[in-house]
Amino acid sequence: MNNNNLISKLQLLFYVCIENNIPILGRDGFLLGTIRHNGFMNYDIDPDIMICETDKNKLDSLKKVSNNFFTVKYHKKYDDVFYIYNDNQVIGEGVILVHNKDNNMLQQGKIFYGGEREKKRFYSVYGHSESEDAVYKYSFNDVYPLSKCLFYEKEIFVPKNSIKLLKEHYGDDVMTHYFDKLEKNIIKNH
Repeated sequence: MNNNNLISKLQLLFYVCIENNIPILGRDGFLLGTIRHNGFMNYDIDPDIMICETDKNKLDSLKKVSNNFFTVKYHKKYDDVFYIYNDNQVIGEGVILVHNKDNNMLQQGKIFYGGEREKKRFYSVYGHSESEDAVYKYSFNDVYPLSKCLFYEKEIFVPKNSIKLLKEHYGDDVMTHYFDKLEKNIIKNH
């Protein structure tokens, strides 16, 4: 699939999600590209996404609300990893986050509740080093209420404090040269 075709499909996906209140959020390099460049970065064109477990039923309705244009499939072994397909091609890979009310964090559930074996599974599936920093976890208050941002001139959902989360993940200098553009790209809270 060429980049223009992928971009068009993603724009349609995010439009369907916003219209039907399916809060799929950008994460990792996809979020960084969206915030910093209003689209993909040249070296990172895979759409990394996430959704909170409480909205999983909305995610499961995607096929119906998109008139079968998009389908959701879950990883064969790990039900907290999902893929969004169009025409038998993956156009998005996502993780499902659980709201841990004990510490008010959103985190990938299997990692925290499955013990050391699941922690090792995480590192092998995602290719991260074995450090606590590599695990997907976010303060609930840094994600909600959601904001919207432009992805190639179309709105998508992003975490409320996207810049803060990106700095925590990639380092303080990740935004330095782009800060003026960043503030303009985050258009409103949802």
